[in-house]
Amino acid sequence: MKDEAAIIQEILSGRKERYQEIIDQYKNRLFSVSYYITGEKEKAESIVSSFFQKIYAALPQYNDTVLFSDWLYQQYISEGIPSDFHVSKYADHSSFHNPRLIEIEEGILELPLQEKSILLYFRILELTPQQISRTSNLEIEEMEAYYSKAMETIRNKKNPLENRISEGGECHLLTELNQYKEKQLGENETVKLEEHLEFCPHCRNLLAGLQREEDLLDEVLFNPTIKEDFSQEILAHLPAFKPKKPKHKTWKYQLRTLGMIGAVVFAISLIYPNIESFSATVKTYLEHGTIYNVWAEGTYAVTDKELTFEVTKIDVDPLHMLLYYDVKREGKSVTINQYEDFDFYSYYPIKIVDEQGKEYPIQLGHPEYLNHGQVAKEVKENYQPYIIIHPKEQENLPDRFFIKVELSKLKGQYGNWDVDIPIHYDKIESSLVKVDLNEKLSFKDKLELELLDITYGKHGAKFRYQVTQTEEEKKRINAYLKEHGQEHRLEEFTTNHHVGIAVMTEDKKHLVPFFFMNEIYDYDQTKPIEMHVSTYYMDQDYHEVKGELDSLNGKLYAEIFGSHYSEPALFSIEVPFEETESTSINQWINGIELIDYQIKQMEENENKYELIIRGNTHDSGENLREIGWQFEDQQGEYLPMEGWYHYEESSKQGVKKLFHGEILTNRDNLETLKIRVDSVYTQFNEHAGRRFPLFIDTKTGDNE
Repeated sequence: MKDEAAIIQEILSGRKERYQEIIDQYKNRLFSVSYYITGEKEKAESIVSSFFQKIYAALPQYNDTVLFSDWLYQQYISEGIPSDFHVSKYADHSSFHNPRLIEIEEGILELPLQEKSILLYFRILELTPQQISRTSNLEIEEMEAYYSKAMETIRNKKNPLENRISEGGECHLLTELNQYKEKQLGENETVKLEEHLEFCPHCRNLLAGLQREEDLLDEVLFNPTIKEDFSQEILAHLPAFKPKKPKHKTWKYQLRTLGMIGAVVFAISLIYPNIESFSATVKTYLEHGTIYNVWAEGTYAVTDKELTFEVTKIDVDPLHMLLYYDVKREGKSVTINQYEDFDFYSYYPIKIVDEQGKEYPIQLGHPEYLNHGQVAKEVKENYQPYIIIHPKEQENLPDRFFIKVELSKLKGQYGNWDVDIPIHYDKIESSLVKVDLNEKLSFKDKLELELLDITYGKHGAKFRYQVTQTEEEKKRINAYLKEHGQEHRLEEFTTNHHVGIAVMTEDKKHLVPFFFMNEIYDYDQTKPIEMHVSTYYMDQDYHEVKGELDSLNGKLYAEIFGSHYSEPALFSIEVPFEETESTSINQWINGIELIDYQIKQMEENENKYELIIRGNTHDSGENLREIGWQFEDQQGEYLPMEGWYHYEESSKQGVKKLFHGEILTNRDNLETLKIRVDSVYTQFNEHAGRRFPLFIDTKTGDNE
C-alpha cells in the first residue's frame, strides 16, 4: 500500500478512520497465520483483534525510515501470538472439497510449531530470513532447514516421494530441482541446471509439477479470510488521537538559535578555508542541500547504525551509469551481498529525479556474475562494487538532475542512508553509437528471429532482437485449440518459445550480461527483447569471468546456440494400472508415433512401478522433439514420477524410449493410469552456431 507513513501521520493527527485502510491491508494475512498456528478460527480472530488494538496504541513509536509492513510483522512475531495458546492439529471445519487441498491443510496443521511458524512467515508474510532471525533467535541456516523440512512434509502428505535416480542419469533429482526453484543452488550448479532445462521437457515438467504443488499450497494458505465487518468493529473500540500543538518559540529561544547557527557558520569558515571559499560553500548548500559541490568535487557519505554508506564514484554514460560505493563499519570496508544486505529489490532505492521532483524511469541492476560467479583472481582484485543505472529514456533526461540513494536496510539493519548526488548531464559527452541490423531468420516456418539494433556505450552495449511466431503458425494453433475447446490457452502457445543468443567478440570472448530485476516483472514476449552486456568477458566452457575489454570498439557478434518451441498436443489415453509387457498403443501425436507401453513393479520397492513408452519421433536429425507428459490416477490426481531415463535416447533415430520413468504410489485403489500429453517441445538446431555481425562493415557499407 502506498504512502502508509502519510496515512499514519493523519491517524496521529486525529483521523482514526484512516486506520481502517491499515487493517484492511493486513488483516487476512495475519488471520491466516494465526489460524494455522492455533487451528481455531475463533481463537485466530481474537488474536488478530487484540493485535490491531495494540498496534494502534504503538503507532506514535513507528519510525517511517522503516517499511511499515516490516515493522508491523516484527511486532506480530514478537507479541502477536500469546505464549499460552492451545495448538490444534485438526481444522475445526475445512472449507475445501478437493481431497488434495484437504491433505495439504492437514499437513500444515500437523507440522511442528517451529517448522510451521517459519513456513507461514516465509510464504504468507513474505519475510526474509534476516527479518525473521531478529525476533526468532534462529540462525538463517536453521530457518532454511525448518522451511525445507516443512515443504517436504507437506509435499509428501499421503503421497511419499522417494528421491533416487539411476547412476549416470543426466536428469536431475527432485531435491535438486526444488533447490533450484528455491534459489538454493550455487551459481555454477544453477547455470548447468538451466542449460539442462533449456532442452529437457521432462525436467521442466517435473519442475512445473513442483510449482503446481506450491500453487496449491498457496491456495490453502491464503484461503482463510476474516469476517467482512472486522475492521469496523476494531475502529469502534479505538479512541482518536489528539494532535500535538506546536510549542510557541519565544524571542529568547529564537535568539539562542540564531546564535548557534552563527557559531556553526563561523566554525565552517575556519574548517574549510583551503577547500573552497565560504561563499561558494554557502551557494552550493543553498543549491544542493549539501556543502559539497557537483559530483566531480564532492564527497557523498552517510552513517547510521554504525554503518557508513559512501558513493565513491559515478561514471556517467547515457546508456549505463555506474555508481561505485563502499560500506564501512568503524572505518573498515565490509563485504556486501547485494541479495541479502541491500533492500535492493524490495523497492527502488535509487532514483533519477530532476530539480522539480519529477522522476525518470530507470532499470536498476548490478553485475551479478562478478559478485557470485567464478571470477579470475586478477579480475577480482581490481573489482570495486557498483550498481548499474540504465535510463530508459536517455533522450528525455534534463541538463541537471539528482541521483537519489534511499537505503533503508544495510547488512540486515534498518536505518536511513540517504544521499543525493547532483549530476550536470549537459557536461557529459555522449559516445553512444547505434547500429540498425535488419536481419531476419526463420525456423521451419514456425518462428522468426529478427535482429533489430545494437547501441554501443562506454560501459557496455544494448542489443535488441525479437522472437515471434509466423502468422500462419498462429492461425494453425488457434484453429487446433478451438477444435479442442482450449481457445483460452492461445497466449500460452504463442509466447512459449525461446532462441538462445550469446554476444561475443570476434575471438569468441563471451560478454557478461547486465541483469536488471524488473526484466522479470516487465517481461513481455510480444515486445523486443533487450540484452545488456558489459565489457567483462567469460569463457564458454567453464563460465569463468576472465577479464575486461578496454572498449567494445563497436565490433561484436551474436551467435545462436539453441532454440526451443512449444506447441499444443492434446491427447490422453487410459490404461489399466497393472503389470504388462509391450502393450500396443498405435497412436500419433503431431507427427510423433506412439507404439507401445509396459508397466513393471520394481523389485526393491513395491510402491514403485517402472513405466516405458516407446515410439518414433521421425526427426530429421537437425531438430529434436520431446513430448510433455503428465500422469494421473482415475480421480485425475497428479502422480509423481522420477527418473526420466529416456533422456539418454533423445537424439536417437528410429524407435526409441519416448518415456522411461518410475511411478511412485502407495495407493491400493489405483486401478487406472491416465497418460496425458499436453504439448510437444521442438529443439531447432538448424541455425545453431551461426554468427551475425553487430556492426557496419566499412568495406561493404552494411552489416553483412
